[in-house]
Amino acid sequence: MSMNRLNFFFASYVLAGALDAQQATWMTSSPVGYPTNLSNNQMPMQTLASAPGRLVAARWLYLQGAGDTEYYGAVMLEAIDPATGSTLVSCPLMDTVEVTAIAVDPAGIAYIAGGFKGAVLELCDGSQLPGKDPSELTGINGENHFLLAWDLSSGAPLWVRNISMSRPSCYLIPSLALDPQGRPWYLVNESGGMGYLVRVDVSGNDVEAREIGSDIFGLSTLSFDPWGGAYVSGACGAGMFTFGGQDFPVESGYNTFLLRYKPDGSAGFVEFMTEGTGQNRTVVASADGYAYLAGMEAFGHDLFLLKVDSMGQFQWGLESQPMSGIFSPHYINRANGPCITLDADNNVYLIASVLGVVDWGNGVFSYGQDVTTARRSLTVVAFDPSGIPQWAVTSGPSSWNVWGGGTATAMAEPGSVHFITHAADSLSMGPLTAGGEGLSVIWGRISEFATGQESAVDAPGLQNWPNPTSDVLFVEWPGSTVISGALLNSAGQLVERIDLAPGRNAVDVQGLPAGLYLLRLVDGSATRVIVE
Repeated sequence: MSMNRLNFFFASYVLAGALDAQQATWMTSSPVGYPTNLSNNQMPMQTLASAPGRLVAARWLYLQGAGDTEYYGAVMLEAIDPATGSTLVSCPLMDTVEVTAIAVDPAGIAYIAGGFKGAVLELCDGSQLPGKDPSELTGINGENHFLLAWDLSSGAPLWVRNISMSRPSCYLIPSLALDPQGRPWYLVNESGGMGYLVRVDVSGNDVEAREIGSDIFGLSTLSFDPWGGAYVSGACGAGMFTFGGQDFPVESGYNTFLLRYKPDGSAGFVEFMTEGTGQNRTVVASADGYAYLAGMEAFGHDLFLLKVDSMGQFQWGLESQPMSGIFSPHYINRANGPCITLDADNNVYLIASVLGVVDWGNGVFSYGQDVTTARRSLTVVAFDPSGIPQWAVTSGPSSWNVWGGGTATAMAEPGSVHFITHAADSLSMGPLTAGGEGLSVIWGRISEFATGQESAVDAPGLQNWPNPTSDVLFVEWPGSTVISGALLNSAGQLVERIDLAPGRNAVDVQGLPAGLYLLRLVDGSATRVIVE
């Protein structure tokens, strides 16, 4: 794609004040036991989902081992207070388990999908779900797959079902969603290049199945619009693509696709993106009937985000790639969980990891470490429904990759985005730090971002002097840990990356052209600097 947005002049942003007043308002963490052979680029997925007033996480307790791409161990299900992060009820799943998807009913039921490698799936109420004999499983990873309904008031399982009993060739349940009637649906990837969209009844039994084929590399995500239209993203090869009773010829070998079923189950549209890798993409439908698709560019280090209507007509699109010659190289990776989420006002939130600096436009930046380092930062970026960037909140760096298990969700409470990720050391976001030595799951909340709030420019806690200056600027950072930031000129160009230690810091500004600058930190706070 080549849909970079034109940057607004940064000077107008500095003078106007007002888009970034966001910060992490709580963060918490829990250690994860893991094998010594777990590598930096093979990180397990943590899962998070929400509905109004509800926040549900599935996080790893420990890992027993790792296969080529799958991870198994013990998983803790938790209903979380969105405002405080405290646990309301919990339910451990044992002991060779992975959770791949969650959907949350506002009435207080969470639907969980995943797989298990052992002979049984052990539930928190002491019950066990028997597995199918491994010799009878024809899925490519040889595991059993389950659906679970969990009561968020009592913390007890309502029902659980082994999908592999009726679908022995299933190798992944990648996504769950509720339709406008509150009925749960799940996606199934099966060996042999087939995929299915399946609805279950109140007891978990299949009552409707829609076939998607034929050379499917994998279905990725599922989302419903207000009328009951179902959007599905995935990847496929060449040949005849079939869904909703219609055939669509596909010429190239590797394609991302986005399709929509009409509410009656017939084919609405399907669009193909020829990109050579068949990568996983996230689709989310909005309350006003549009859909957003996001993912990585093929063979690159950039993210794209686009919007389509219910007929598949392109509305707008953007990329993370900066304007040539202004910013240093960067690398950005989408979260492996759903990498975008929407709130009730149809604002879009993207979660990713970043090295270097990404300019999203409209004075919004994600500041990561220099690209020569291996320390990535977690970034959450907000866009309004027209695609205009609103703000970005970026963590301090982590020595291990923070994107592989990350996801975000924004429906639990107005004005907040909740996220989950992992790191192998402490992770700081603004004034908060969570995690420690060893692998940890970290989850938190970003809030105070209502439209029109004043930004933290010249916040009282961030002091600098002398100002104006011509040689050395002293900056007092009141935090307890090192924080990253950047010095930007009035055109929004990166002048210098800066790390501030707690206490007094000296910043050399000799040789800079006279003018107005902004010293901006990853927590969103900033201060004006005048160089004479």
